[in-house]
Amino acid sequence: MSERFELPVYVAPRTWLTLGQEYRVYPDRVELGTWLGRLVIPFESLVEIDVRRPVVIADAFRSRSWAYFFALKVDLADFTDHVSIVRTGALLPNVRFNPVDPGLFVRICRDQMAAWEASGLRILAHEATRGSE
Repeated sequence: MSERFELPVYVAPRTWLTLGQEYRVYPDRVELGTWLGRLVIPFESLVEIDVRRPVVIADAFRSRSWAYFFALKVDLADFTDHVSIVRTGALLPNVRFNPVDPGLFVRICRDQMAAWEASGLRILAHEATRGSE
């Protein structure tokens, strides 16, 4: 993950549904501002990102596994369509949050991930993690 100072590609504005929190997309990661601190999800650990319908717990019954029942909700994601991120290397791999426009947030993330993969940074990140084992 880059430690340099850079501007985000997209910042989802704060609303009452986000509990005043801000969500940002960078060229190599997603950052979720939470009341407990900043949650950083680098693209190399992001497995899936999509828009889900309301009531997070219902995903367990929508032909998904029970693993979707246990999600880290950083805001009021149960009340409207929200973003679902599945990541590796975390106790709770499913993260749910509610930016103003979930479809736009997911589209921007996917575009940035495609550009990140095309730049060859995925290969470099994979080699760096293999080298530390």
